[in-house]
Amino acid sequence: MMLILLFIISGLRAESTHPVFTSANKACQLFYQKEVSQYELVCLKNRSSFKLTPTADLADQYQQLEKNMSQYSDDVNSDQVQLKKIILAHFEEKFRFEYPGDEALLTPALKSLSQLPDQLGSVEECLESEKELTVTPFIDLRFDPESQLKIERELVDQKMASEGFLKLGKLQDISLEFGTKNDNFFHGIGRQFIENEQDLPWWEGDDRGYTFGLNWSAEMNYEKGGLKLSQYTDAYSELARVNNKIRDEENRRYQNLVTVDGLLFEVRVNQTNGDKYFKVIGSVERLTDSGGLAPKIQDKWHEWGGAIQYHNLPHRNNETRLQTGLAVGMEKSSTPLTWLGVKYAIEGKVQGSTAGMENSFVGLSTEVAVNTNQLFRSQAGSPPVLEARLKADHKHYGDNKSYTNIGVTLYGTVYSDKKGNVLKVFAGVDQHKDPLTRRYAHAEDDNRNRADLIHTLGIKYERKF
Repeated sequence: MMLILLFIISGLRAESTHPVFTSANKACQLFYQKEVSQYELVCLKNRSSFKLTPTADLADQYQQLEKNMSQYSDDVNSDQVQLKKIILAHFEEKFRFEYPGDEALLTPALKSLSQLPDQLGSVEECLESEKELTVTPFIDLRFDPESQLKIERELVDQKMASEGFLKLGKLQDISLEFGTKNDNFFHGIGRQFIENEQDLPWWEGDDRGYTFGLNWSAEMNYEKGGLKLSQYTDAYSELARVNNKIRDEENRRYQNLVTVDGLLFEVRVNQTNGDKYFKVIGSVERLTDSGGLAPKIQDKWHEWGGAIQYHNLPHRNNETRLQTGLAVGMEKSSTPLTWLGVKYAIEGKVQGSTAGMENSFVGLSTEVAVNTNQLFRSQAGSPPVLEARLKADHKHYGDNKSYTNIGVTLYGTVYSDKKGNVLKVFAGVDQHKDPLTRRYAHAEDDNRNRADLIHTLGIKYERKF
């Protein structure tokens, strides 16, 4: 059955009264009587009304309207925007003009008092006589702090919806993520329990090709899009020789290593009332064979864990490269079972780079996320305790080389509260095939006919508004 919204004037409305809002399928209408700030919602067999005052809990009233509306509409989301705009517009008008603030009340009052003749008596006499009088004030405006905060928040939200950052609307949530990557399981901790290198399982890496990475990002999602800022450092390496020797005087293994330190900025714009979007992406990267953050972290980690030590050799020029890209995509979600949620997305992307064709590509990626929506907890709206994400990514580069990567990541919620704060940890495994991986691991890849698996560990904080 389709849903419709109707606002009615106060219960007894004339036939000539016009609704201020009608839902798409005309199942509900909303009427508004400005003289008494009265709203009435009529949806088929259901009718509800409320009076809007400066101390009204506007959020609760709006949620009740949505609840009543949802019984009759199959397109509540599309009506929500118009419904909220109308209510806020009416409330803002009444708040600003019909209920003056302290200054607007005190100024004319003080002016009138200053014009009173002296013979009216002293201040003490006035105060004494005031006890015997029954005075009806012009208005009694007493905001409790909580109600005033809610009113101000609603007005700010309305302003942001029309004139927010990049006109993306109201901020809905923000997430902060920190993650690490390594070609050894749990970053090499498992190797400590294996005495013979020949007994290493197939999923353990060898520090060749893509060997280590670190990244942190901040993402903000708005009603109409989102912003993302990421910083990362990645290391690629291959074995090397000096004068036909594989180790230096300190028994450190010679290798060629390049570090990629990058900064990425992404702007996403959602399609109006839809599940499609497009992105504008820009990044800058610094490639160096000396310095960089990744090898410093790797050296300290190997030293702490008693692992192999490396001597990095100069083997290439430093390079700074810029990338720009565009992406279009679609996201959908469903709940096939009451305790199971599924999200899936597909995205096409094109990138150009100052590094030339070997770093410019067209690509297509897909992602499927399955979460235990209510499997481990009964409270509706709670974040999933467990979520698994499977992703496949294919890129075809300008030098006519193609790389396909697949991976899976498991997220677990370790903390959540009613305010929308969520803390998650995650672990995953995926492939990392790209031009630099091929450049630094071609010998090992050709011998084994595969690239190392990359293991990820990290933590993510989410806050909803």
